[in-house]
Amino acid sequence: MNIEITVRLWQDRETNEFVAHALPIDVSSFGATPDEAERMLSEAVQAFVESADAMGTLDDVMSDCGYVRLGQNRVKPQVSEEELSVAVGA
Repeated sequence: MNIEITVRLWQDRETNEFVAHALPIDVSSFGATPDEAERMLSEAVQAFVESADAMGTLDDVMSDCGYVRLGQNRVKPQVSEEELSVAVGA
């Protein structure tokens, strides 16, 4: 089975580690380098999917995240990302 994800990657200012975040399933991981963070994210996504499958909830979880089943694969919904400035305070 293949699952498409969109990955956001950034460097944490406090730890200097790289954070990889999988959208739209909302799974994240980290590593010392961007490659390591993405590799760790792949492992985290795999564990997430295997756990949901073992509990019998994989189809519901993926559907709730907007995925469409295409044979054995899951096709992600279109994810858009925008910069937004939010005024806070008085």
